[in-house]
Amino acid sequence: MPESAGWREELVKLKQEYAAQLGTRLRSIEDAALALRETWDADRVESLYQQVHRLAGSAAIYGFEELGGAAHALEAALLDSMEHRPGARSRLQEELARLLKELHRAARESPG
Repeated sequence: MPESAGWREELVKLKQEYAAQLGTRLRSIEDAALALRETWDADRVESLYQQVHRLAGSAAIYGFEELGGAAHALEAALLDSMEHRPGARSRLQEELARLLKELHRAARESPG
């Protein structure tokens, strides 16, 4: 087997493994968002931020550009919220809905 074919197969395998974890990430982010809706506090915002930050950093690496873009937008909205900028909460709700929609789509379309 040519060396480049081996690398491609390994990359496909890594992407499939990442995609297989999207459902778990989706549930975790949904749980954090629900907890934040119930009680708005700095610790819950920070927890959600950390999850979204990790997703934003990893999604594009594995070829999920739209998911990465949605995560980056929510990450920015969370930062605005943490800095108490005007309109941050409404923007946060919009970006959260966008990210969850994209996570659902990516998890549904992922192989395995």
